[in-house]
Amino acid sequence: KPDILVCFAYGKIFGPKFMELFPMGGINLHPSLLPKYRGCAPVPATLLNMDEKTGFTIQRISQEMDAGNILLQTCFEIKKTDNSETLLNQAAQEGSSLFLKVLNQLENGTFTETEQDLSQATYCRLLEKEDGKIDWNESAAQIDAKIRAFYPWPGAFTVANGNILKIHRACVFEGDINAVLADAAKTSGKISIPGTVLSSDKKYGILVLTGDGILAVQKLQWQTRKAMEWKDFLNGSKGFIGSNI
Repeated sequence: KPDILVCFAYGKIFGPKFMELFPMGGINLHPSLLPKYRGCAPVPATLLNMDEKTGFTIQRISQEMDAGNILLQTCFEIKKTDNSETLLNQAAQEGSSLFLKVLNQLENGTFTETEQDLSQATYCRLLEKEDGKIDWNESAAQIDAKIRAFYPWPGAFTVANGNILKIHRACVFEGDINAVLADAAKTSGKISIPGTVLSSDKKYGILVLTGDGILAVQKLQWQTRKAMEWKDFLNGSKGFIGSNI
């Protein structure tokens, strides 16, 4: 004879007959600032859109996807190093205390709830493996966002010499772009195009030209090998500098 259902990351809608088992209904933790990013992949969607802030929402379970009234909501800034794994781990770690707070409020009758503004609702879709393919014509900031959004699944990847190359960690290069391009032109004798591995930088990592800016790749992996930090990767990948990926 349960009083209430508590749910996190279930991914399906509970039917009305099942919900009748719980006199107080159900509550769910959704890792976004609802009504933004309703659906099954809110954390990747937040990172892909390069939002500066995100948060966690405790909402009532309803018969419409992530549309229940909001009981509690937190908000915090997204760090440049955050990815889907770190944000979901944070949700898991903080979720228990958030649930306990709401359950105590429900038990004591001290809760407040707010209807979601349907006009502000946005939705995210189920991710597919091909979503992780990198388009080097995009900006360095967009590609960095994709790498962080799709880590650890489906993973961001590119194709180099017919082999899949996974990129696990990177950042936007903030050094002198013109100097890097000039040095690459002297070395190769040709103008670089997006996807060209320009050089390496002791501070940033492997520098790859994009449609706007340079991406510094720091951890990567050939499909059939283990993931490596960029220095170890270069030691085992002769001719990688100057190639197109």
